[in-house]
Amino acid sequence: MSEGINSTPIKSSRAFVVYDGKSGAIVHVHRVTTFEGAKDSSAKADRTQALSLAQQFGHRVEGLKVLAVELDELRRAHRVDIKSRRLICES
Repeated sequence: MSEGINSTPIKSSRAFVVYDGKSGAIVHVHRVTTFEGAKDSSAKADRTQALSLAQQFGHRVEGLKVLAVELDELRRAHRVDIKSRRLICES
């Protein structure tokens, strides 16, 4: 894996998008990086944290959903297809 700024190797990286459950519009992206030697957080805890941060940034969390995504999928503007629960490109 890659190394962080302090040269500690990265153990894992994950990403979650918080999106409007009706439109699929993404309102918040949450990235989780775990360095070697640190304890991994659970996906459930990461999802809860993503919603909490979205709320702290001023979003109303009613109607919002969280989806785990691959980091590589976040390189373009996207929205969530609410039927398939997958990111789709907004060209």
